[in-house]
Amino acid sequence: MRFKEIAVAYFFGLAASSPVLGAQSASSDGLPGVGSDGFKPDWKTIEADFKEQLAKTKNNQALSKRINTHSATNVGLGQIIYAAGSAAYNHVKSISNWNEAREQFTQLTTQIMIDHNPYPSVAVAAICYNKGYDVRDRRGIYGLTSQELAIWPLKTDYDCFYMGKNNAFWSQGDGGTINARLPGFLLKGFH
Repeated sequence: MRFKEIAVAYFFGLAASSPVLGAQSASSDGLPGVGSDGFKPDWKTIEADFKEQLAKTKNNQALSKRINTHSATNVGLGQIIYAAGSAAYNHVKSISNWNEAREQFTQLTTQIMIDHNPYPSVAVAAICYNKGYDVRDRRGIYGLTSQELAIWPLKTDYDCFYMGKNNAFWSQGDGGTINARLPGFLLKGFH
């Protein structure tokens, strides 16, 4: 399925997730789940990895300079995104199928971002996307961070960020959850 337009619709400031049809639910928060027939995440280990990576991120001045630093909130959200991507990478790097690794990376990263979002009423969706895209309001994205996925010999990077209410995201590519995962969004697919 091609997603040519992905829009968010929140009324009266209420955020409600809209799961992707056909997704497995492996998460207790009701969002689309992470996992497949060949890969089952170990959430206890992922959580430990996330906490370890977050501690490293907060103590790394060079890394803090690379994160979108328009505000202290952006720095904090960027640190969470970086730690989420690092923890996700640790768990998908052994997957030999490139497309499966990419899909699991985006799903794990965004799930971890949602699970650790300190501002769920402001940053209502988590996005990781590795193709061209546009948003209605660039001021409504938070913590924009580039996350690299490299499993020799292949490599790609994703823009990962939180998106605020009353914003919209338009993909300029295809690939579904291999290229993007957007918990909290109403997905509208156009062929």
